Amino acid sequence: MKNIKTLLLVSCIATLLLSCETEKVEQQNTTADLSMQIGLTAKKQNPHKTLDNSLKGIYHGVVAHQSTQSRGKIWINLGNNTKYDAVMEMVDGEKLSFKASATLNNGIPTYTFNGAAGRFDVIMNDLNSPEVTNVTLNDESYFAYVIKSTSANRATSYTGTFNETGNAAFSGTWNILSNGIYGPNNYNGTQITDVMITFGNSMVVDSVMEAMPFQCFGVQAWIPIVDYANIAGEGILAFGQESNLNGDVDWDLGYTDGALYGIPAYTNGSFPTLNASSAKSGFGCPISSSGTFSWTSAANATVRNGEIYIDVAP
Repeated sequence: MKNIKTLLLVSCIATLLLSCETEKVEQQNTTADLSMQIGLTAKKQNPHKTLDNSLKGIYHGVVAHQSTQSRGKIWINLGNNTKYDAVMEMVDGEKLSFKASATLNNGIPTYTFNGAAGRFDVIMNDLNSPEVTNVTLNDESYFAYVIKSTSANRATSYTGTFNETGNAAFSGTWNILSNGIYGPNNYNGTQITDVMITFGNSMVVDSVMEAMPFQCFGVQAWIPIVDYANIAGEGILAFGQESNLNGDVDWDLGYTDGALYGIPAYTNGSFPTLNASSAKSGFGCPISSSGTFSWTSAANATVRNGEIYIDVAP
């Protein structure tokens, strides 16, 4: 009986050692797999599949000045290749890089990013859209909004501006984000999930897009998309949208970089096709000079009408 107990003990120890060794090897393999992209910036990395449901990974979005139209894009790497860093590319051509240090704030992971031109904090209080705060670039205050990229769906963004017709004082930035969900209209392109607007030291994010008529395509419930024709940076097709900017805003924003007309152009999808032949070819949407908005103040019902312009480079 004593020999049996001894054999059982040896067997258990062997099993435990094998289990520990297997776990160690798996951890080593995972670390090695993550570090394969070690030399790539956050912009160029592919989101790692093992981090799709983790607070770690790649986050992408936009940055915009709190009171001017300065704007750009941001990519944040939270351990996607075992490192923690970020890059920004501003519309004016400035490129910025940052490295992070981590802390716990009431049990919530918080990352402080510092670079030569500024700093910002990322509070991981939401898997899909963590809070980015205290953004300072070149001694100026900015807002930022990011969403998660996954191995299946890469987040994309477009930056832009808006202004009231004939009144440059009422202006700000108008930015579009997609979490990469493909073909919401049983058609190409990825779904717009967020609109981030800045003006007058305020940031507003609308995360509810309406399915509205796209009349020149003959679609009665069009879900807004970006990257028409499966071309990155091709444009935005969003019509009949409603948002709230301290008042109700109705807006239309159609822009294609060439696939729809052969030339870069804004388009108004709220009108029917121009003629039967253009409808058959899919090129019947009237060309316009910009996207448009109509804003009604919540305070005094003042109505402001204006234009939306998208930066050509995505």
